[in-house]
Amino acid sequence: MSETFADLDIPFPLFEAPVDEASGYIGTSSCLLCGAPNRHCFELGVGAQVVAQCKRCGVENSLDASEDTVEPCHSCGAPVQFLLDRHEASAVCYQCLRAGKAAFVKDTTSGMVDWDEANEGTTVSKELLSELIRTPGYTTWQGEQWQFCCSRPMIYIGTWGQEEFEEHAPGGDGRAFFLDIVGEADGELWEDGQMDVAITVYAFRCPNCGSYKAHWDMD
Repeated sequence: MSETFADLDIPFPLFEAPVDEASGYIGTSSCLLCGAPNRHCFELGVGAQVVAQCKRCGVENSLDASEDTVEPCHSCGAPVQFLLDRHEASAVCYQCLRAGKAAFVKDTTSGMVDWDEANEGTTVSKELLSELIRTPGYTTWQGEQWQFCCSRPMIYIGTWGQEEFEEHAPGGDGRAFFLDIVGEADGELWEDGQMDVAITVYAFRCPNCGSYKAHWDMD
């Protein structure tokens, strides 16, 4: 069985898939934010944010982590900046990510979620959205579609083929289960054998009710 983040002792409640399905995971490196060496790190690239405290008023602000950034504090208007050290890898360690010092923008079925939106807490609670943006993304061809169920983010459990659908299907009817939980799926995708050669299916499980949802794409 493929290694997971839990196997590495760096668990994510919303990511149970194999480590090799995570986008941006770079193994052990030095953290750009805390400077600690030899920690499990994630790339601070496009779609990543750092959280910086305003030196005037102390309010936290989110800044683009992929480039040098200076923005006015959303509370007092004083400049808040994030400057990249060009001699260091642009990476955040697991500890800093989980502490809320960085965030990953997520494309979900309910729209884009970034640090600011997570802290506003709309129909989904601030606590649940904050957990989502502190979770690594998953590698896709066309982009994430993080699923929601029971008014909360679901757990990403990995890519599925026909074998996985048959294994998890009630009564063993993998085709019916595929059509039931995969958005915009049709029978041809299953019957023409495209499941394991032409398309990729990304599966999720609800931490509340245990139900499944999935989406698919192709290169």
